[in-house]
Amino acid sequence: MENIIIQELTKKVAEMAGNGCKAAHKKVIKNNGIVRQAVVISGRGCVSPVIYIDNLLEDIGKGIKTVDTAAAEVVELYKADKDMAVNESISRLAESGRDYILDHVECQIVNAGRNAGMLADVPNRRIWDLAVVYRTVIADGHGRVESFLVNNKVMEADGISMEELEEAAHRNTEAGGFCINTMQEIIEKMTGIKDSAADGLQMYVLTNRKMINGAVAMLCAEPLAMAAEKLQEDFYIIPSSIHELLAVPVSQADPEDLKAMVKEINNTQVSPEEVLGYSVYRYDRKEGAVTVAS
Repeated sequence: MENIIIQELTKKVAEMAGNGCKAAHKKVIKNNGIVRQAVVISGRGCVSPVIYIDNLLEDIGKGIKTVDTAAAEVVELYKADKDMAVNESISRLAESGRDYILDHVECQIVNAGRNAGMLADVPNRRIWDLAVVYRTVIADGHGRVESFLVNNKVMEADGISMEELEEAAHRNTEAGGFCINTMQEIIEKMTGIKDSAADGLQMYVLTNRKMINGAVAMLCAEPLAMAAEKLQEDFYIIPSSIHELLAVPVSQADPEDLKAMVKEINNTQVSPEEVLGYSVYRYDRKEGAVTVAS
């Protein structure tokens, strides 16, 4: 039934887009192997934005929206997107953008097991139960940031070695900067309410300034050392999601309890696409090193 709805929706999108544009259905494999349904609009004078339709398909299936209504929403999203050159730039840079890639590539940490298929096609470095992959970040001039995953084909086409890629990615990642805040500061910023009852707890949130794929802080010496300085002791690292980490003093927690908490949070509160891992790590302040704690 879903396949029929997708065919009808794609056909209607092409009709509504006009100007010789075509519409095609595409399955997009996201982080952790999550498959999302999308429509791609392309043609003469058209850019090719990927518009995800999972929620629309669900609404059509429930009778909340018609195919025509959903198609109109897709076309509106396309019109809002087509003036931005990001998707067109990605295609061009992926083919012949060696200098741009090395100037803008950054590290990302993902779960190795859940991304085994994807890792076969991209340069990566395994670390514990995780893997480091490399994304080239593109700012479109409209305040939006996009990125594309550097794959083996791009590496070969642009003559980029693994050593060059790693060096550039780590340099750019560290230059992007990081944010370290207490959990109480985050809550107060989001709600405007100071949680005085939690003043005795020490827990820091580590992420990058973009707050996107910020768990990469685990690879960088500066944010880890800064967290250790604030906590004044070794700390456990909780992989809250691909976007941030939590730092908890070793004196205040048991790694097995934290591991159980990570599992519960991943299974109930974190989007499947954003789950990083189920292990708990420990930062040794003296050695400046991260190891698996549980």
